[in-house]
This record gives sequence, structure tokens and C-alpha cells, in this order.
Amino acid sequence: MGPNPSVNDPKSIWQSQPGETSKVTLVLVRKAARDMRAKTRRELFGIAWVQLAFAIFAAVGLVKGSFAGDIKGALWPGRTAFAAALLWCIAGALVYQRGMWTAPLAGDAGLETGIAFLRREIQRHRDLFHRWLAWVFCPIIFTLGAAVGPIVWYLATTSPKLLWNTIPFFSGLAGWTVAMVFLRIRRRRELQREIDDLNEIERENR
Repeated sequence: MGPNPSVNDPKSIWQSQPGETSKVTLVLVRKAARDMRAKTRRELFGIAWVQLAFAIFAAVGLVKGSFAGDIKGALWPGRTAFAAALLWCIAGALVYQRGMWTAPLAGDAGLETGIAFLRREIQRHRDLFHRWLAWVFCPIIFTLGAAVGPIVWYLATTSPKLLWNTIPFFSGLAGWTVAMVFLRIRRRRELQREIDDLNEIERENR
């Protein structure tokens, strides 16, 4: 057996074993399944705190009307935007966390059951991307937009030259947005490759 096979590479786990199915293989599959389940739970827990923070931010904005101070004409549009952001954050938390808490793998599960469980856990983690984009990332961007929108509107109508000073901020925000989406897409592809490897392992095992 090769030294320290990666739990994130099911194919390497399988190929590092002898020709016949061994108990070591089953142990590694179970460990990989537990690790993937724990990773998904950690991500859900971390995202829950982010969603809570932005929900509170939107709620404060709803009460204040605007974080930009007393800007004429921005009070009620600001509150409307923050109300929509708050509802989106709450709905996002409910949708993102729904149905993602699974029972652990049974201690007496066989190899085929372990592989099937591992594949389901990887699929759950992969499918988080779709929920993250619509129910976590977009509400965050919308909430930030509700906060900075009145400032941009005020500068655009009163001091257009000062608006140029916001270019570094918005450039950084755009770069962060692209980077976050790109990293998520790359991670989703990696997980899909792991699922394909597991499917191949099952075919070889049959």
C-alpha cells in the first residue's frame, strides 16, 4: 500500500490496495466518507454564521434606512432594498441548510455500502455550489449593494468627480466576486472527478 493515500482521491485509495478487496480498503473508504461528511458540516456551519451576520446587517440597514447618513430621497428606497435583502438572507439560510444533515455511515456497512455513502456525501458537497450561488453569494452581493447604492447615487448626482475615488473599491469587489465563483467552479469539477472515480471503482469491483 502506498504511503498516506489521499482521502480526497478515491481512485488512489482503491489502486493502492492489493488485487483482492481488503479490510484496509473498507477502513479507508469509511474514513473518506466520514471526512467528507465532516467537511460538509463545517462548511454549512461556517456559511450559517455568514448568513446570520448579513441578515443582521440588513436588519440594521432596514431600521436606519441607509448607512450613508441622511441622503435626500434615499431613505425609503434604502429600507425597501434592505427589506428585500433581509428576506433573501433568511430564505437563503433556510434553503441552503435544508436536507443537508445526514445520518452517519453505519459501523457494520460493507464496502459497496461505504462507497455508495461516500459518493452521496461527495455529491452533497458538490451540489452545495448551486445553493451557494443563488442563496448565499447573491444575497450577500445584494445586501452590499443596498448599503453602497445610496452612496454611489449621491456621489453621481452631487460630486461625479468623487465617484472616481470608489473605483478601487468596486474593482476589488469585482475581482473578489470573480475569484470566489472561479474557486467554487474549480472545486465542483474536482468533486465531480471524484464521483467519476467512485463509479469506476464500483464497475471494477463488480
